[in-house]
Parts: sequence; C-alpha cells; structure tokens
Amino acid sequence: TSYNFSKSILDSLNEVLPYKTRGPKDGSKSLYAFTKTTGPARLLEILFHDEIKQATFIIDNKELIANAIYEGIISYFLEK
Repeated sequence: TSYNFSKSILDSLNEVLPYKTRGPKDGSKSLYAFTKTTGPARLLEILFHDEIKQATFIIDNKELIANAIYEGIISYFLEK
C-alpha cells in the first residue's frame, strides 16, 4: 500500500533526521494534487525549509537525505 511505502521511507529518514517527524499522513481528501490521482500517491515532506536550523540541515545533508530515501524505497521492495 502507499501507506506502507511512505512508512518505509519515513522509517529510514528517521534514522538520519535530527528532528521529530509526525508520521505518514493521508492527504487524499485534503490535498488538491491527490484528489486528481487515479492511483496511490504520497507526498514526501522533509523538514521545514522556512525554519533556519532545519533548512541548514537540509542544505548540509542533501546526500544523506537522498540516501535515506533510497534505502527506504529499497527496504519496501525487499520486504514485499
């Protein structure tokens, strides 16, 4: 499911992010972009770019974040 897919990515991100996350959310009824999809969809948000400490973390750790997303995707498909 799209929930399990997003949870796998979030679990991987949580291993490298220094800030608490709020978990996967279902925006299918409230996010305009998702009301027009015909298949499962998830929006991946990584921290808050308008908060200076979090923005600095994103800028300084792009490869770390990208690798965590990659690992979460791989983990999801290996568990299937």
